[in-house]
Amino acid sequence: MQGGWRRHSCGTTDPLLLEQQRDYYRDTFTMVERSGLRGSFGWFFKGRRPVERSDFGIVEDNATLDPRPVGATIAAAAPRMKALGSRTVDAWISVDRDAFPADWELYATGRADYQRALDAGQTPGVRTPCSGTDSSALISDDGVAPKCLNGFFEQLELQDAAGDFVPLYAGARIGVRRGQPIWARATARNSAEGLWRGPAASGAKGTVRLGGNENLGLGFRIELGGDVPWLGRAQVAATRISDGIVEATP
Repeated sequence: MQGGWRRHSCGTTDPLLLEQQRDYYRDTFTMVERSGLRGSFGWFFKGRRPVERSDFGIVEDNATLDPRPVGATIAAAAPRMKALGSRTVDAWISVDRDAFPADWELYATGRADYQRALDAGQTPGVRTPCSGTDSSALISDDGVAPKCLNGFFEQLELQDAAGDFVPLYAGARIGVRRGQPIWARATARNSAEGLWRGPAASGAKGTVRLGGNENLGLGFRIELGGDVPWLGRAQVAATRISDGIVEATP
C-alpha cells in the first residue's frame, strides 16, 4: 500500500510549512506501524511547480542548504520500516475503485473491515475485483474494452533498409526496401491485473495477441508466446507485418 503518498504542497522557504511536512511524515510512519502496513511511499524528489509555489518533495533544491526537518524523521523511521518485514495476508478486502466517485467513500467502505481484521490478529490485504482474473474470462463481444485488461508498448521496432531494427516513435521516418517485406518486433507490458493468456488450442477466445489495424492495411496477428502476468513483460519476436510498400508514405 502506498501508505504515505500525497502531494506535499510545501513551499521551499516557509519554515512553518516544512515543519508541517515533517509532522505529516511522522504521523504517516506511526500509522504504518500501528495498522499493520508494510511500508510507506512518499514523493521524494523536488518537482518544482512554480505556479503552485511548491516543490512536492523532501529533497532540497540546493545541496548546500541545511537538511529539511523531514529528513531526520525519515532517517529515524527507516530502520523501523525495514524491520517490519512481510507477512502472509489472511484477510482480503475487495475494493472496486470505479464504484466510488470520491476517495473518502472508498476509504470509509473498507475501514471497518480493515479494523476488524486487525482486531482478530489477522493480516489484511486490499485487492480489486480484477485480482486473479485472466483474459479468457474477460473478453466479450460487445466491443467495450475489458475493465481488467490493459497494457502499453515499452518499445516497438521496425527493420530498416539496412536490416537493422530501429525504435519507432512519434514523428520517426524509417527507410525500408521498396517492395520488400517489412518486419517488426516489440516489447509490451501488462499494466492491469488480468493475466494475458497466451496461445490457446483452436484459437480459443481470450488469447492476447499483438495485432495491426486492418483499416490501414495491417491485418497481422502475432502470438505472445505464453501467459503474461500483471506487470509482466511480453517479448514479441520479429514478425512480417507487411508484404512491402512501393511508394512513399506520409
